[in-house]
Amino acid sequence: MKKLIQNGKGELFLNATELLNTMVIKAKVTGNNFNYISKKHYETQVIRLGYSY
Repeated sequence: MKKLIQNGKGELFLNATELLNTMVIKAKVTGNNFNYISKKHYETQVIRLGYSY
């Protein structure tokens, strides 16, 4: 989202990525007498608020 301010010379902006935390790496390892399952989440959740002129 962005909002023009200062008669169109300035801008406030807000953006966000990966809010639902859906980027997951899944791994499954099977060996003799064991099973290993893991889920790792990427650390990509970012919210930015800024100003430009």
